[in-house]
Amino acid sequence: MEDISARIRQLRQDAGMTQGELADRLHVTRQAVSNWENRKTQPDIETLDAIAQVFSLDLTELLHGNRPSGWTKRRVVQIAVYGSAAVGWLLLWLFALPAAQEHSHRTYNFSMQLTVHFLCCLLSAACFPFLLSLVSVREDIQVQGKPLRGILLGTGSLLAALFLLSWLTLLLHSFFDFPPVLYRFLGGRAAPFEQAVSSMPTISGALLYLGANRNNSKRC
Repeated sequence: MEDISARIRQLRQDAGMTQGELADRLHVTRQAVSNWENRKTQPDIETLDAIAQVFSLDLTELLHGNRPSGWTKRRVVQIAVYGSAAVGWLLLWLFALPAAQEHSHRTYNFSMQLTVHFLCCLLSAACFPFLLSLVSVREDIQVQGKPLRGILLGTGSLLAALFLLSWLTLLLHSFFDFPPVLYRFLGGRAAPFEQAVSSMPTISGALLYLGANRNNSKRC
């Protein structure tokens, strides 16, 4: 069993909590928390269970420091949601997007193509989390450390915002009757720009998943 004193200290620090804040959550004194972390005393089994609940863990994970793999409730929901979005992305990419492109080339109206492409990019954000959710059935994936998770969440959120801003610009351009060449230029349809914008949701989805994925320990 992992040193429970070090485990409690690490969990508290990762959560950004002081000893007093943890004590308030557990309805004990700050000195009691200090004694646990300094190996002067150890919490009883009821208190250990309460500590596990504070950090959204189960008792086994708290004591041994590893998260159980397998089909947990949260993981089943993740796989269902991300899987549905990934299937939607695949169907749009295989069928709807080619049809929209053909329509746009015939009519020089790129509104439909941009809209379908936007939805396709948006749903692609679920592909990487879907794969990670499947992998985590065997061995869960967790980023340790609150600062690193914060960086991942911040970067993922920034990429998501840039993607939405870029596509908002493209969609606004689609409402104007520009000649095709000018439209392609103003609409950002140059290959490098389009590829960069299109890849943002996929990268953003991966970063947000890794940054937010902290606990899947509640079993079915």
